[in-house]
Amino acid sequence: MLKQRTPLKRGNSQLKRTPFKRNGAPPSATVEKVCKPITLRDPSLFRLPRQIESACASIEISPRRENSALRDFARGQPCLLLVPGHCTGDKATTVGCHSNWSEHGKGKSRKADDHYMVWGCMGCHGWLDQGNARQNEKRAIFDDALVRQVAEYEKALKCTSLPKRFQQAVKWALEELASDRRLEDLEASAIGLGLLTPMHLPEGFKSPFQSRPPAA
Repeated sequence: MLKQRTPLKRGNSQLKRTPFKRNGAPPSATVEKVCKPITLRDPSLFRLPRQIESACASIEISPRRENSALRDFARGQPCLLLVPGHCTGDKATTVGCHSNWSEHGKGKSRKADDHYMVWGCMGCHGWLDQGNARQNEKRAIFDDALVRQVAEYEKALKCTSLPKRFQQAVKWALEELASDRRLEDLEASAIGLGLLTPMHLPEGFKSPFQSRPPAA
């Protein structure tokens, strides 16, 4: 029987290992990729017709109507949306809530014009933007609030202590809203239904639509 004279030591292998050989180019070498240009047999197949190209070129996107002073003026004001079950009445959370409809300048990644916003608390603002209510219900609530907003702007102009920056912003908003023919009908309807009561109107209130010439 064979016996080993010298004992084996752990961790020291008596077999010699050969280093692994890496396949391919060394890391320092750079590999150049050759990209062949793509040639189209008929490039006209990938072009829009001339009529569509000319129509797209003639479309002009009107710039958004903004007024930072009007947005600042909305902070701390009473809520005008007054959504039942959602309104908190907390003036500390009131901001300008913009319209969500395209005729007011709303787009996919664009807010509506600043004169189409109403004062709203956090609860009403969340309901208007993320609520599950139907669009016609939201539109009715917003339209009523917009009519009250016009009255609040008129009331603000009666305040002699209102800073000049806010006075100019309110006048700008009223001038922009005065060109909205639909808002005139909403105002008359709101007064008739009692949605716009004398408590919302300043003393000697005069609608901005009364001095406007009748439609042709």
